[in-house]
Amino acid sequence: MARLVKRMDYIRALIGANMKSYAPDKKRLLIMSLFMMIQNSMFFAFWVILFGSVKELRGWRLEELARMYGLVASAVGLSLFFCNGARSIAYRIQDGTLDSFIAKPRHVLPALLLSSSSPASLGDIFYGPLLWACFANLTFTEVITLSFLTLNAAVLFTALTVILFSISFWLKNNVRFPDQMFEVLVMMTSNIVHGQPLAVRVVLFTVIPTAFVNYLPVEIVRTFDPVLLAVVIVASLFYGYLAIITFNAGLRRYVNSLN
Repeated sequence: MARLVKRMDYIRALIGANMKSYAPDKKRLLIMSLFMMIQNSMFFAFWVILFGSVKELRGWRLEELARMYGLVASAVGLSLFFCNGARSIAYRIQDGTLDSFIAKPRHVLPALLLSSSSPASLGDIFYGPLLWACFANLTFTEVITLSFLTLNAAVLFTALTVILFSISFWLKNNVRFPDQMFEVLVMMTSNIVHGQPLAVRVVLFTVIPTAFVNYLPVEIVRTFDPVLLAVVIVASLFYGYLAIITFNAGLRRYVNSLN
């Protein structure tokens, strides 16, 4: 228990140090967040126009779309605002700045994840609840459920990001490849799984498991299936553990190459 408390204190200290970087320039943070919310609104406006002409699309209404896009925006926003350091793994390997994290007595991954923040992602975090309030037609219980699922999705998205960028340990001379794969991940996270062909669904549940981030959470809110709820929680734990294993294996390879 004492070790757990110390670890939580360490993580809080890392988050606090990361957030202090915004203290001198809060105006920039607010402006970038506002523009991100405007960008998201322009994207969602297409669906508002479409559902003005049709009541539903393969069983989904505008409410389900708002729930999904709100969840995805907030989950991705939480991941990038607090753990954007995952996206720096490839560049830190290439320029050698990863060595400064290895020299510390603590595990490398938490400090690395919380070493960087994406300011515009704060707009994503707040855009989700705003979208729910305007279009999702949620009850109080559904808001609580969707909020929990958003946190779970943020953990899963962060884990997938770590896995993608940990590939850089084996591809040291190709730092652009993880970035390109991350762009695919974000694109597929915003993709509607509902109504897709079987082959596409298989990919979105296995190779690029974004269905656990966007599709299943919305289905849980619709039906509140305890089995589906357990599935998405287990998925986040599984990919979180896989991310740690992948990163540690790559880190060992990196350290051995220095010796």
